[in-house]
Amino acid sequence: MGLSASSAAEKGGADADDGGAFLNGHREIAAHAHVACLNHIPNRSDVLKESHRLLKPGGRLIIIMINPILGGIIHNIWWRHSEDKIRGGMKDGEVGGMWNSSVNYLVSSSGFTLLYKLRFNLQLVSLMVFQKV
Repeated sequence: MGLSASSAAEKGGADADDGGAFLNGHREIAAHAHVACLNHIPNRSDVLKESHRLLKPGGRLIIIMINPILGGIIHNIWWRHSEDKIRGGMKDGEVGGMWNSSVNYLVSSSGFTLLYKLRFNLQLVSLMVFQKV
């Protein structure tokens, strides 16, 4: 996920001026990843459009996502003390997981094309690599 200029500075990755230049599009990045988090972002489309803006032409967007069945099991049974439970449950717009077709549609609608997809963990988790077009 992207960092704001202030959070980048707090993490030692950049000072505020450096982060500001990055966030204002003066620099572009080659790859960006959403690892098991896109389902927890209510404004997914806005976030993906921002990923598109930050990536250089031909840049890669990497997404790892669990499907809704596994997500339901994990979020409701297995992860009894998960972050979403601690904050009182899922918020509006959050889902337990996403189907590959939904991820592909959403990401493609934001200006990316699917390059590669790999399923693992009994075909329940997917790694998808997209390219900025």
